Amino acid sequence: MKKKKSTFALKTQEAISLTGTFINRVLNFSKLGLSYSGNRELYTILGYETGAINFEKFYLRYSRQDIAKRIIDAPVKATWRKAPEVVESEEEETQFEKDWATLVKEKKIFNYLARVDKLSCIGQFAVLLMGFDDNSELEQEVKSAKELLYLRPFSETNVAIKTWVKDNKNPRYGLPEIYTLTLSDSARSTKTTLYAHHSRCINIAEDMLEDDFYGVPKLEAIFNRLQDLEKICGGSAEMFWRGAHPGMALTEKEGYTMPAKGSTDETTLKDDIEEYIHNLKRYLVLSGVDVKELAMQVADPNGHISAQLDLIAGATGIPKRILIGSERGELASSQDESNWNNLIDERRKNFVEPIILRPFIDKMINVGILSQPKNDYQIKWPDLQVPSEKEEADVAFTKTDAIAKYVMSIGADMIIPVTIFLRDILKLPKATIDEITEIIDQQIKDEEDTSKDAQVQSGGEDNPSPDNQPAI
Repeated sequence: MKKKKSTFALKTQEAISLTGTFINRVLNFSKLGLSYSGNRELYTILGYETGAINFEKFYLRYSRQDIAKRIIDAPVKATWRKAPEVVESEEEETQFEKDWATLVKEKKIFNYLARVDKLSCIGQFAVLLMGFDDNSELEQEVKSAKELLYLRPFSETNVAIKTWVKDNKNPRYGLPEIYTLTLSDSARSTKTTLYAHHSRCINIAEDMLEDDFYGVPKLEAIFNRLQDLEKICGGSAEMFWRGAHPGMALTEKEGYTMPAKGSTDETTLKDDIEEYIHNLKRYLVLSGVDVKELAMQVADPNGHISAQLDLIAGATGIPKRILIGSERGELASSQDESNWNNLIDERRKNFVEPIILRPFIDKMINVGILSQPKNDYQIKWPDLQVPSEKEEADVAFTKTDAIAKYVMSIGADMIIPVTIFLRDILKLPKATIDEITEIIDQQIKDEEDTSKDAQVQSGGEDNPSPDNQPAI
């Protein structure tokens, strides 16, 4: 009879397997930048990271580099700037909708969802811990609760997996069963380890590839470009500092000998020059020495910076004007803004709704925090393509001008009838067209009635003409 492996042996084998996978990944990363059969290592020559980049390095970039922070923050802020509406019925407010509105207000739901969304973009994933009043340990499955006590977002660096679901008949096969969460208290410099059942956690990852747990960090593909951008910006600042005033060249005049090194005269000369360069003294009194200002050597870095930003914009999908400007306004063209809105709308519907928002709402329904909806609830995101006041005014002016030209063109209605012009040219809704048609018909009728009244008052058919009067 075959002997069953011990738990220790299984865990050891699993650890060895995971370690081997990690080592293979690191070795693959080390091959990046190799060319000429490995004789040239571009990543090493250019100063790029040659190994796997961990969460700490991504987070440091996010914390210290302006454009890296913008890349993470811009999509998340644009996604959550206008909160979605959760609707069960269009006719009346249901108990489910009332419960949701109360939960959002009291627990600041969207604030926490946006924060965990941002953490998931920095790393491979993030976890949202939900605290319930079910009187059970965190490590136990939550089945029912009356109140959501708290929400706590955890970044990748504070999450480890204690156990995985290994039953390939289980719908959660290959996903975490128990999370190990590290709760940090920066004020007291203490850390607390928590073990939480997966039913109390929502795992959030974007751009997932091989599995449903790990995603691709937003900064990974552009990490080299971020380093290049830092070199160019930092190097140009240092170059300006050194090149804007490169210094002076002191040469001996004929018949004059420079002071000996260490002499009092040399010290005095150095002191005068140092005071001129670093302090407010703007003159030099020198004898026997010619002073020549060295030429400035300052290059414009804008072209190099723009090239890096083009690559970053292409890799992230963020239009360049949006990346370095604002989501709305003069810095962003209408086309850029339209592309950006389409990107955010796609992100809301393909990632935020199915991966973050619906799992959270479904969990609240399943444990009893939210009332069971009688109908399927809908998530309605605000329209991102709402025109500005200026855009609305421009459209109104254009349509008014088109109507004026149509009306003043004799025979235009014979070529394009009024209803077709309003529907296909001006793109007006049917209700508006019907209202306009009704008003026009009424005006025509009123004019006809007015014309008849005028004929009667001026001696129309009711008054006999002089030719028909009988002879006396």
